Order: sequence, then C-alpha cells, then structure tokens
Amino acid sequence: MNSENMESLRTEQPLEAAAPENRTRAPAAPPPETGPDLAGKQKKKKPSALKALLRFLVKLLILAALGWALLTWVLGIFVVHDNNMFPTLRDGDLLITYRLQPISRGAVVAYTVNGERRFGRVAGVAGDVIEMDGEGHYTVNGGVPYETIYYDTRSDEGSDVFYPYTVPEDSLFILNDLRDNSDDSRRFGAVDQADTDGCAALQLRRRGW
Repeated sequence: MNSENMESLRTEQPLEAAAPENRTRAPAAPPPETGPDLAGKQKKKKPSALKALLRFLVKLLILAALGWALLTWVLGIFVVHDNNMFPTLRDGDLLITYRLQPISRGAVVAYTVNGERRFGRVAGVAGDVIEMDGEGHYTVNGGVPYETIYYDTRSDEGSDVFYPYTVPEDSLFILNDLRDNSDDSRRFGAVDQADTDGCAALQLRRRGW
C-alpha cells in the first residue's frame, strides 16, 4: 500500500470528540455511615442527654435553695388555730408574714412564747410606757392609742406585770384584739423581738366565714 492510500485511510477514520477542558465533575456521594463510625456517633449522643439532665437537676436545686431562703428569711406561712385575734384573724385563716419589714405599733405579728405560736397586735415598742387600770383605761406614753377595734384593756391580775410598764430594749408589748380572757403581754410581759416571725402581709380567709 502506497503512501497516498495510507493517508486517505487516516482521513476517513472519525476523530474522537475531545472532552472540554472546563467541564466540572459532580461531587461523589459520601459513603453510607456504617460500622464503627456510626456506632461512635451514637455514643456521642449519650453525654449530651446526660448534660441536659445535669443542667435540669442544677436548676431544680437552685430553685429549691431560693425557695428555702425565701421561706426562712423573708416570708412566713402560718395557719391560725384560735380566735384570740377575732375578728381580724379567725380560726382556720392562712396568714403570710413579711420578715424584712420594721415592726411598728399597730402591726399584726406572728410570734412564739413558751414554744407556742401566737398572733397579736403590737401595742408598744422598746421604750414605750404602757399604763392600764382596772377600769379598762389603756394608754401608751400617756396617750390613748388609735385602734380600729376597741375593747376594754384591763390588766391581768394574776400576772407579774405591773404598771406603768416600760417595754424593754429589743422587745414588743403585744395584745390580742379579743382582749377578754386571752393570753398576751398582759400576762407574760413583753416579747423578745427575735421571737417574732414578721408582720402580716397577706391573709387568706377560710371558706365559710
């Protein structure tokens, strides 16, 4: 075969299309997660659930501590079990007291005497001079105190409290609103202010009253 025939054969053969130089290839799909890699990721989810549980428990403890501090130092919640403060307080009422409020004359307070919880109205503070007589005359520092409920306030003849009576330092002279035959400072004297549990802030009356 001569050279002319060889050249004609070469020109007759189809040329392969050249691939464009700027064609981009599609990214290969990631292989499915199997074996040790999948098991490792499942193990990593457990610590996150544990952290969420620990965060919840920490928040719960913080709320419990705040509630304990609130009920120990700020608020008191008591149920009235007598009618010594009738009609201001009645048997079965729920009384919430506020401990951070300064105690002044006329305030209704919760206090403890001889291990017993009581409720009363402050008639005198430290330094006040209390005067009572058998006729029901009751004065504080020489003047008749203003009270929304008026009862005869006679002294208790069976007590060791003598008048005029000066309220000691850091103490309160407390009287019941129902002053007929009820125990209060006329019988056991002034109450140490450290034995009080705050002034009345909210009163919830029992149903039926």
